[in-house]
Amino acid sequence: MKYVIVEDHTGVIQPILFAPFLDHNRLTPGLKVHAAGFVSLQGQTDGTVKAQVWGKSTTLRIGSRQEDAEIIERTINPNNY
Repeated sequence: MKYVIVEDHTGVIQPILFAPFLDHNRLTPGLKVHAAGFVSLQGQTDGTVKAQVWGKSTTLRIGSRQEDAEIIERTINPNNY
């Protein structure tokens, strides 16, 4: 799966996760992009989801950051943060 970390016009930073056949730059017009790459999600025994990020976007020329995994996990598991 691919992802981008974007900042909207109000300053809110959020992840967008999407299918690997789409290009990163197709999902970000008008948004400030902080990071982009690939993500793997794995369910945990406690019902939460862990994210692992890697790589970079060639269409946006920006890479992934380790902090992106936490941003994605906070969005998917809002009750744990």
